[in-house]
Amino acid sequence: MSPKKKIKPGAEIKAKNPLVNGGFEEEAARAVLKMIKDKDIQIVDLKFNDLPGLWQHFSIPAAELLEMDDITRSIWVDGIGFDGSSIRGFQKIQE
Repeated sequence: MSPKKKIKPGAEIKAKNPLVNGGFEEEAARAVLKMIKDKDIQIVDLKFNDLPGLWQHFSIPAAELLEMDDITRSIWVDGIGFDGSSIRGFQKIQE
């Protein structure tokens, strides 16, 4: 384990920027948006694996992707939040 760096009072704290480290390809995102428009796609299904490894999914209206003001500060960079309380391995509502 590496030692923690001490932050000087008043020092600027820089967060990791996915635009700098290759985590976002604007051209690919724009190609997806174009395909949504060209093919009149109505629903986008988002898929992921839960902690035990089972494939899960949920859907969002495609319009949510088309209504973004700035593609570089959107779901493509920030991801999307959802209620995972019914997913195995995620925290339950009552917890």
